[in-house]
Amino acid sequence: MKEKEFEIFIGDISELTYESYGKISKIRKNKADLLVNIKQKQLSILAGVLLSDALKEDAKKVKYDVNGKPYFDNGLYLSISHSGSKAVVVTSSSPVGVDIQEMKEPDYKICKQFFSKEESNINDKVDFYKAWTSKEAYMKASGVSLNEALKENVHKVDGYQIIKSEIIEDDYYLSIVIRQLGK
Repeated sequence: MKEKEFEIFIGDISELTYESYGKISKIRKNKADLLVNIKQKQLSILAGVLLSDALKEDAKKVKYDVNGKPYFDNGLYLSISHSGSKAVVVTSSSPVGVDIQEMKEPDYKICKQFFSKEESNINDKVDFYKAWTSKEAYMKASGVSLNEALKENVHKVDGYQIIKSEIIEDDYYLSIVIRQLGK
C-alpha cells in the first residue's frame, strides 16, 4: 500500500452464519470462546471474519501484543473496533486506529471532566461521538493511554490525521486516524 492508503471492512452480527466460526483464526476462536456475553462473542467472531476477509491468507499471521493489539511483522498495520451490532477492521501501510460507536445519548459531563479545554463544552450528540471516536482511534494509532488521548484535541495533534470521521447508518459514528509517515 502507498502512504496514507487504507482499507476498511465493516460488518453486522446479523450477517453471521454457522460457517462464520470456521473462517476465523484459532487465536480469535479462543478469544471468542472465553467470552460469556453472547453479543460480545458474536462481535468477536464478526471481527475475526472481517480480519479473514481483509487479510485473506495473511489472517493466520496476525500476532497480538501484551495488550491484545493486533500487528504484523511485515509493515502492515491494522486496527479493530466494535460496538452495538457492528464491527470494523482497518488495514494500512501506516499505524492506524479505528473506533466505531453506537450513538446512544452521551453523558456530557465526560467532556467537562476529561476532554481538552476546547472540547469541554460539547453538548451535541454528533459532536460528542465525533470527538470520542477520534480520541479512541488516535489512542489505537499512537499507543498513548486513554487518559492522554481524552485530553488531546486530535484535530491538532502533530503527525496524526483523521482520515475518516462520519455517521454510519444513522446511529453509528466511525473515525479512523492514521500516523503520517515521516512525522
